[in-house]
Amino acid sequence: MRFAIVDQWEVSVDYVSVSYPVNQIATTLGAMTRRAKALNGDVADKIDPVRFAGYSGVRIGSARVLGKQVDKGVFRRYEIVSGRNADNWRSPVGMSTTFGVSVNRIDVALTVVLHYGLPFETASLRAEQYIESVKRSVLQYIDSATSPTWAKRTIVRMISSIRNGNGSTLYIGSRQSGRFWRVYNKTAEGALVGQDGSSPAVVRFEVELKDEWAVRIAQVWEDTGYNTYDLLRYSEDLFPWFTVEGGPGRKRLPSWMAEDQIPWFERRLRWLESMRKSFRELEEIVGREEIIKRMFGSE
Repeated sequence: MRFAIVDQWEVSVDYVSVSYPVNQIATTLGAMTRRAKALNGDVADKIDPVRFAGYSGVRIGSARVLGKQVDKGVFRRYEIVSGRNADNWRSPVGMSTTFGVSVNRIDVALTVVLHYGLPFETASLRAEQYIESVKRSVLQYIDSATSPTWAKRTIVRMISSIRNGNGSTLYIGSRQSGRFWRVYNKTAEGALVGQDGSSPAVVRFEVELKDEWAVRIAQVWEDTGYNTYDLLRYSEDLFPWFTVEGGPGRKRLPSWMAEDQIPWFERRLRWLESMRKSFRELEEIVGREEIIKRMFGSE
């Protein structure tokens, strides 16, 4: 039996890496800068030069746009977008490989909300327990007599970073394969603490698609009018370990949970404030100097 996700969730494309043919004008610095600004949501982020695989261009926030001449009179543009802006990415030339489009990688994320309005430590613990149950279910699936041959060869490993506040991550498969899965504690990783000081228990499932898997899902994404929720029709390809039975909000989760809307340092400061009671209890036991030494080293 596969792991059943029955809680509130949202699905999104979290990373896109695509190259396609363009004319010479489209590879000028001005054209690439305008495109990167648009892909980054027109946020006034710093413009940095970037090079990758023989391409050169610009990086603005979560977007990279690069170009190069691949032959006489033949030009290509390479676009890489991550985070929530990836979900809004659209190919200006379609996704068909027939027209010279090369889909290098697409990541699809499923964000599951288990509970709202909890103390941060409780929310993070609930997420950790959920990930443990996912791990047990995946291992049972692999050991099942009816599991496919490719599943039996799959490596499953868990890395716990709960001590530094980042939570645990479950890895399924290999980064070198066409599909690679991550399941991690989004509450801890994102330091999700709301304006009222409460936290949701959130777990993120991600599948990294490359090669023919990326090409296939990219074509499906375009065919559905870039409706990301429709990708779950193909959940056997995206998340063969899980069944998604709950109802999506079909809307974004609360805006304060969108990590790209709140600076990283502000989220961490909120996390520290939420841990104030625990730090005070520790201070009474080991003293403030010991806490500072553990957090910042012995220098």
